[in-house]
Amino acid sequence: MDKTIRIPRSKEGATSRNTDWLGFFAGGRRKNTVVVERSRRLLRFINNHWSEYQLEQEELKDLWLHTWLPAKADKAQLYDGSDLYLPELKILVGTQVQFVAINNMETQLANLLGINTIAETGDIVRHLIEISGEKESASIKIYEELDRRKDATEIAPLYNREIVDISGRGNYWNPNKLFFKAYVLEFGQYRRSLPDRLKKFSWLFEEIGVRYSPEISDYIELLIEVSDSYLGEVLLRRDRNILCLAYNYLSKHEESITDEQIAELREHNIVLGTDFRLHNHTEVFINDYQEYNELGFSEEPIFCLQDSRAEIFLSMLPVLKFSRAVSPRLISLENARFDSERTSLLRDIWLEAILRVNFNVLGIHRDINADREYELTLLLCTVWHLLSYL
Repeated sequence: MDKTIRIPRSKEGATSRNTDWLGFFAGGRRKNTVVVERSRRLLRFINNHWSEYQLEQEELKDLWLHTWLPAKADKAQLYDGSDLYLPELKILVGTQVQFVAINNMETQLANLLGINTIAETGDIVRHLIEISGEKESASIKIYEELDRRKDATEIAPLYNREIVDISGRGNYWNPNKLFFKAYVLEFGQYRRSLPDRLKKFSWLFEEIGVRYSPEISDYIELLIEVSDSYLGEVLLRRDRNILCLAYNYLSKHEESITDEQIAELREHNIVLGTDFRLHNHTEVFINDYQEYNELGFSEEPIFCLQDSRAEIFLSMLPVLKFSRAVSPRLISLENARFDSERTSLLRDIWLEAILRVNFNVLGIHRDINADREYELTLLLCTVWHLLSYL
């Protein structure tokens, strides 16, 4: 059987063999569309008849030395095999590379022509970054391939980027905000768990920042994110619950909170008030004196909405206790008069505050209710406190 390729013919009209017709495509890469289309037809012809031509690979071995291959997205240029990739790789690399102009190419022929049959890790990474920015869905094969290759250096550009499509429909999340387990009560919509279909690629996701459990920094960032989500509005119940759980967690781990983190939190309105709004730590108080309304304030003070478990963290900001924040000040001498009832109430607040301090110093832990019997206890504690400085 004659294996001669009969397009094109030489000037003499004789049938050209494989090494002769390549001259038709010589003379540089830029070609008109007619020449590029002929090269595509020729390549498709060889591929379709590969079962016959593969027996004569020795005769075809020089094909890869010539620039004659067409690309799918370029109708005016011919390429070397090393510049092209198999179309099947498009799901991994998208538009990062040029693909050879025909589908279903025989593997032996692709290898003979020097066409790339394996995608570069860098191209996969760049493709993922590109489609995540455009909110296009990411194939699970991308994550599967990156996990299989385990190339920590090449995937470094993925760190701290929203590149994990948790839904498969373009819903991208930063891996630093994902966990292998669910923490819905603690973080609500502000953090997510990695879907089961992606958990099997554990090397990849651990490498780029997905964790098994939250850390102090997650709760610090959570408070700031919630603060940034509300500009004076009343918080939804779910977010109020999230904040209270965060306060409690941070109180339990106070020794792990750094001064820098506290300083950062002070710049935000992160304290939930009884009005269900967020306030700066200087605007609210811890209510340790339930009878405050009897003092007749011209402006109602705002207290933080919290339980006793959160008090340690709130005091670190600090949110002041109400009893320590109240101080007497004579506003005007005009029509001044002695008010025995208010004087007595203020005296009780001061006594309670002093007694709490002295009882803590003595190591006595008990709840104290202001009454007239404080005087003797106050005297004893104060004397002891003064003697400790002698």
